[in-house]
Amino acid sequence: SALVSLNPGFGAVLPFRPGLAVIDCGRWEGDEAVYSLVSAADLVLVMLRPTIAGVEQARNLLAELDGLAQRVELVCIGDRPYHPHEVARALGLPRVLSLADDPRSAAVVRSGAALDRWFRRSPLIHSTRQLLDDIVKITSKKQVSA
Repeated sequence: SALVSLNPGFGAVLPFRPGLAVIDCGRWEGDEAVYSLVSAADLVLVMLRPTIAGVEQARNLLAELDGLAQRVELVCIGDRPYHPHEVARALGLPRVLSLADDPRSAAVVRSGAALDRWFRRSPLIHSTRQLLDDIVKITSKKQVSA
């Protein structure tokens, strides 16, 4: 509902903002309210579980986003039962990014509890840093080639 109230003005100003903006659009259902945000984004990340059902759902979503989003990257949550490389091969993609499946750390984030030293060394934080590095590399390649 927040995205609906921000549109269409919010999507119109996104291309002119400096820096990185991250918007969680939730589950994609082809909602008109999200179209302008997706089409204005430099990069759309699609999160999926690396299961047969998750891969097929991602395949359908990629087809739906084709021509709407400038660039789409998939992010596997965990690497079981299939590794991100296997998911990339199954979808014919050059790569699939990954994020640790770390329920304990995710629960800490959801709870709003203080983040201690253990949390900063957790698999979720480590993989989030790697994912952000990957995103920076991907988006800077676009800016250099443009």
